Formats: sequence, structure tokens, C-alpha cells
Amino acid sequence: MKALILAAGLGTRLKPLTDTIPKVLVPINGIPLLDYHLESLRRSNITDVLINTHYLSDIVQDYCDLYNEKNNGLTITVTYEKSLLGSAGTMIANRAYFANDKNLLIIYGDDFTNLNYRELISFHEMRNSLATIVCNKVENIQEKGMIVFDENDEIKHFKEKPSKDEVISNYSNCGIYVIKTELIEKISPLSDQQVTLDFGHDVFPYLLKKNEKMSVFKISDFLIDIGTIEQYKIAQEIASNNHDQRK
Repeated sequence: MKALILAAGLGTRLKPLTDTIPKVLVPINGIPLLDYHLESLRRSNITDVLINTHYLSDIVQDYCDLYNEKNNGLTITVTYEKSLLGSAGTMIANRAYFANDKNLLIIYGDDFTNLNYRELISFHEMRNSLATIVCNKVENIQEKGMIVFDENDEIKHFKEKPSKDEVISNYSNCGIYVIKTELIEKISPLSDQQVTLDFGHDVFPYLLKKNEKMSVFKISDFLIDIGTIEQYKIAQEIASNNHDQRK
């Protein structure tokens, strides 16, 4: 099984830290964030990882080249985006890479978590959904992707950054998915219309309108989006109190 790590973001809210370091490589307790992802994937029997780059791409490429030289059972392929394609746009542009796989694990590179990917993948395969979205409870859902689901964990509604009047759930999209690769063809009407595609804004609402089965995987594990200095500091504190959260 392959994984896609989305790592092309500019990291604007983490400046000045990201003036010289791409967001996916910022140190967490002295270890590059990407290293936590790769170690978790390796221990979950993922064999191949695609990473998209844009900002400070040469630094990410050099890191991945050195990682591949270690020959530790996980192979990284880097794809450079001259213009950002969006989270789903990257998947579409690299569909040939995933052509021989039934399922695909997608991870937003600015997540810091101890999530067990093996459990997530098993859940997805058991539920036989087109997409499984990892979710957790948050206090301010208006800054997130809001998910509404039924007693069977099937998603009934998805709204990216809902207004105050639209809030009907405090379950948030965590930015980690397992999808059937057939999803790529199912969203072809969207990808034919636009190059830049986002899972939250475009893909998930579209699939719900088409009555496609999507499920949630609820977690209580820690998951921090290190997109801001405040969140980055929280991640540092967690890592310093848990010397090795890598799985």
C-alpha cells in the first residue's frame, strides 16, 4: 500500500521558523516532523510514499534522497509542483503512481500525531467505504472541516469552515484519509473542470451529493496541526513529555 504526504504548503503562519525550513521538516523535539510520519508509515507496512513539494522544495528533496539511501524498506518519491494543485489536485496529477493499488493513505504533512495507521487501514477495509476520514472533537469547528455522521459512522454532511449559523457538529476533519483509488475516476467531472482541487472544499461535498459511502474514524489520540506558532509549541511540549511517539 502507498501513502501520499501533502507537504507543499508555504508555512506562512509559522514564520520566521519557515523562512529557511519547509514546514514538513520543522524540528519536533529535535526530530524533523517528516521523520515522525515516515517512521509511523514504515511500522505500518507502508512500502512507498509520494511527497509533493513546492516551497523550499530542494531542501525536502535532499532530505528524501538521504532517507532513501538508508534503504530501510520505505521508498520516497518526490513530486514538485510549480503551482500548487490543492490536496486532491496532487492526487489527480499523480494518479499513475497509485494505479495498481486498491487503497491509498493520505496525510497532511503538518499533522503531528501518534495515530495507529494499521488500525485506521483495517477499519477502512472492514467498512468498505469509498473514503474514511479521521476525525476528532474540537472547540472551534469554524476553523476546520465540520463532519456530521450517523450511528453507523457514515458521513451525512461535510462543511469546510462553517459559519456560526451552520455549526451542527464539533467533529473535525483531521486531514488524514484512507480512500479507494477508484475515487479518482469518480471525481473526474470535478478534475475535468479545474486543476486545483481540495478534499474539503470540493471532493467530499461532491461525493456526498453523489450518495457515495464515506465513513469517519474517530480518534482520541493526540493530533496537532502545527500550522501556527502556538500549535507548534504544544507539539513541542507533547514530544518532550513523550520521548518517542513514533509508531
